[in-house]
Amino acid sequence: MWLSNAYRVMPTVYDVPVVYLRVRGVLTNTVPTAPFRGAGRPEAHHAIERLIDMAAGRLGIDRAELRRRNLIRRKQLPYRSATGLTYDSGDFHGNMARALELADWKGFSARRREAKKRGRLAGIGLSNYVESPVGIPVEYARVTVQSDGVIEAVAGTQSTGQGHETTFAQVLADQLGVTPEQVRLVTGDTAVVPRGGGTHSDRSMRLAGTLLVNTSNRIIAQARTVAAALVGVKPEDVSFDDGFFHAPQSNRRFDIFDVARAIESDPALAPELKQPLTSDETFQRPHPGLSDRLRHRRGRGRSRHRRGGAHPLRLRRRRGPCHQSADPAWPGAWRHRAGGRPGAHGDDRA
Repeated sequence: MWLSNAYRVMPTVYDVPVVYLRVRGVLTNTVPTAPFRGAGRPEAHHAIERLIDMAAGRLGIDRAELRRRNLIRRKQLPYRSATGLTYDSGDFHGNMARALELADWKGFSARRREAKKRGRLAGIGLSNYVESPVGIPVEYARVTVQSDGVIEAVAGTQSTGQGHETTFAQVLADQLGVTPEQVRLVTGDTAVVPRGGGTHSDRSMRLAGTLLVNTSNRIIAQARTVAAALVGVKPEDVSFDDGFFHAPQSNRRFDIFDVARAIESDPALAPELKQPLTSDETFQRPHPGLSDRLRHRRGRGRSRHRRGGAHPLRLRRRRGPCHQSADPAWPGAWRHRAGGRPGAHGDDRA
C-alpha cells in the first residue's frame, strides 16, 4: 500500500511534466513507531518538499518562490499528473499565499534575530500537501425493512472503532424517515455478507455510505408503488416526505414499516419483489490511482521472475516525446509508472 500510494501522489501539487520513479519496499521485524501508519502520502510529500528546499538552497532562490513557480495553475485544471492522478479543482497558489500570509513568512528574519538575542533558535518550514483517499474499490450493502419495526443493514466494511453502528444508522434514518435506534447493522458474518473492502483509507462513508443512500432510494421506489396500490392512485402521485407516503387524493399516510406490514399480509401487492422492501448494491471499479491506459489491460509480465504471468503493465502503445525520461543516464528511455529500468524493453518504445 505504501509503494502504490507514494508513487501516485509523488508530484503532489507541482506541475511535473515527466516522472521517472523507482520505489522499493523493505521488510523488517524491527520497524520504528510513528504517529501515522505507513500510508505512503506523508513520506512522498516529505521527499519532494525536501528536494525543493535543497534545490532552492543551491540555486539561491527563496524556498517559497521556487514552490510558487512550479505549482499547478488554476487554468491547467482539470490537471492530469504524470503518475495518473486527476485534479479536478483546487487553488494551490491561493492556498500557499494565504498560508505564508498567516505565518508572516517575510517577517521571520526579524523574529529569528530576536530569538537569537534571547539565546533561542528559531526555524520555519513550508510544505504543500494534497491528500489522495484510496482504498479497495469494492463494497457491498443490503438494506431490508422488516415488518417488526427494524431496518436491517448489511455492510461489507467492518468497524474497528470508527462507530459505523452510529454513522450508518444516521444515514438510513435520514433517508427512510426512521430513528437511528430502529436500524440494526450486520457486518463480519460471511454467511450474510458476500463481499466487502474493509475499513481503511477514508473509504467507509465514501463507499458504504453511498451504497446505503442508493439502496434507500430503491426501497422508497418499491414502497411508493405499494402505497399507490393501497390508496388506488398512480405511483407518481405518491410523495414521500418526513418519513411518510401520502397522495393528494387520500387522507391516509403510511410509513416505511406500514408498507412492509402490508406486503407481508398481502404479497400480491408486490409480486415482483423476491423479498419485501429489500435492496442491495455492489460498488466495484478500477482503482482510482490507475492510469486509464492500465485499466482493463492485461498481458505478459515484465518481471524476469514471472515471465509469462499475467500483469497489467505491459502496454503496446506508441508514446510521444512527453513520455520520455529526463534521466541523462537513459537518453530516449520511456518513463514507467511501476518501477523497473526505463527503456529496458524494446517493444515498449515507439
